[in-house]
Amino acid sequence: MPDAVHKELCHPAAPPVVRGWVAGLPAWAEVSQVEAIDDATLEPLGAGERAAITLALSMHADLILIDERKGTAVALGKGFDVTGTLGVLALAARRICLTRRRKPQNPTAAAPATLAYGEVAEPAA
Repeated sequence: MPDAVHKELCHPAAPPVVRGWVAGLPAWAEVSQVEAIDDATLEPLGAGERAAITLALSMHADLILIDERKGTAVALGKGFDVTGTLGVLALAARRICLTRRRKPQNPTAAAPATLAYGEVAEPAA
């Protein structure tokens, strides 16, 4: 991920679960320093979107993850396939990488259902 995106994910305004995930990045996640390029189409975008598109261009990527509409429009205009966070989660669910954990049987011990990596869903009853 671009360093500007990493900075956004670490920001105090980011949800605590996101900041926690970023604090212990998995081995497959990599933060890359991205040098700004002179491209007028990137000017109206936020720092994270500019850096993501710049990094994708430098890597000759086919697919880019962007959730904001302006960034999506610019990335599509540059020929990228674009997905958002929900698209990634949907793909992972289709590949049975993510499943919904069962809620506790004891209603007084209610914990929110969460997504877990590598668990296999049981068929619905």
